[in-house]
Amino acid sequence: YNALYITSLSKDTSHLLPIITREAKKHNLFIATNPGTSQLTANVQTLMNTLSNIDVLITNKFEAELLFKELVSNELFSIETYLKKA
Repeated sequence: YNALYITSLSKDTSHLLPIITREAKKHNLFIATNPGTSQLTANVQTLMNTLSNIDVLITNKFEAELLFKELVSNELFSIETYLKKA
């Protein structure tokens, strides 16, 4: 199975996520990523713009809440709603 796992990218490298995922998709790789807190706060728009290239997004509850706030600013967080929106 050809897969790529991308762990948390720091503030300095988080801008590389779209480039990495775009190149990986050109090679038909399955992409899983686990963004860290800094990626979800300092450069969340880059992650948001890359979600369509990501096959599996791994977060803990705190990270999911941070991302949810970006996806849906006017709803209360719940796991069910998060899974529908993400």
